[in-house]
Amino acid sequence: MSSPDDAPLSEEQKRFTDLYVSGDARWDTGISPPELTEAIQSLSPGVALDIGCGTGTNCIYMAEHGWNVTGIDFAQPAIDTAQAKISSHAETIAAAGGNVRVYCADVTQIAEPAQRAQLLLDIGCLNGIPFAKRQGYAQTAQNFAAPGALFLLYTHMPDPQFPGRPGCVPDEVDELFGQNFTVERREFGEDRGAGSFWTWLRRKG
Repeated sequence: MSSPDDAPLSEEQKRFTDLYVSGDARWDTGISPPELTEAIQSLSPGVALDIGCGTGTNCIYMAEHGWNVTGIDFAQPAIDTAQAKISSHAETIAAAGGNVRVYCADVTQIAEPAQRAQLLLDIGCLNGIPFAKRQGYAQTAQNFAAPGALFLLYTHMPDPQFPGRPGCVPDEVDELFGQNFTVERREFGEDRGAGSFWTWLRRKG
């Protein structure tokens, strides 16, 4: 996978990089959400992809439950922290038979993987991607997802108080992924004022 170090940082990449450097990445709670833990308890270990993995909390959680995990994020400081955390959890990951690798890359510009995933996870990545790049994101999800794969997608709604953060609405999720995924479930929340929602998508085929 290519690294964004080869080119100048985009505006959104620089913003997130700065937030990690300053310690103001408030979304980085260090806790895996119940939606993920529920899925892991119901699935047999396989290959997983964490899109916008941040500092690797969920990658490590999945690997400690026997999954072979790839994490991708375009903020190098987040990846550096994730790699350090992975090293500190190496014994428990190995004991569970899991594995985890993290990369600094743009999730909208990734070639097809060597292995397809049975589980995809995105907690707040898609909603921060500019609209013009979202088809590239959808292509990445399509390329990585094995037939029947579960895609857990958490997105924030658009918030007029933060016009620089595009957000995402259910109709757009349905349009982006409807050709290759089926919506199995959706739940709405009150996070960050404007609201948020989880979507459970299932890869067709």
